[in-house]
Amino acid sequence: MSRRWDDQVSRLPTLAWLTVVWVALWGDLSLANLLGGLVVATAVLVLLPLPATPGHGHVRPLPAVRLAVVFLRDLGKANVVVAWQVLRVATGLGRPLSPGVVACPLRGRSDRLTTVVANMVSLTPGTLTVEIDRRDALIYVHALDLSSVEALRGEVRDLEARVIEAFGSPRARAELHRSAA
Repeated sequence: MSRRWDDQVSRLPTLAWLTVVWVALWGDLSLANLLGGLVVATAVLVLLPLPATPGHGHVRPLPAVRLAVVFLRDLGKANVVVAWQVLRVATGLGRPLSPGVVACPLRGRSDRLTTVVANMVSLTPGTLTVEIDRRDALIYVHALDLSSVEALRGEVRDLEARVIEAFGSPRARAELHRSAA
């Protein structure tokens, strides 16, 4: 009984999120829309159940906010850099772009955290996750203009550290702190 209760409780954030999306799509916060959203969200979760994911539920709000702020800052900076690179190439000013693919080692072995890192890398203009090698804990990143292999590896390493701090298990965080020491 306890296991089933835990499964139901773990779905509450998804239920809440689906309800918020429903109300937002209607554009009106009313009791009818809220109740309708709860009914639709419940139906979605019952008819389309998500598979169980081991090790979920580790969210630290302050590190998650820090991760979001740094990511948004880096996203803005990357947009400006990519726009400048495109203009520079289009006008023939400066050196041509030198794209490349770099293997970046990951410290964590969690599929969930690796997925978050890979998606955040791909969302940043000028970089794209090409492949993930789970066996050797590597993520291959394509860079539009690869000026420094070590700088790119450092950026991915810093991003991974922020992701582990925000969403990693206590064990993953302990391993991160041991590797940093």
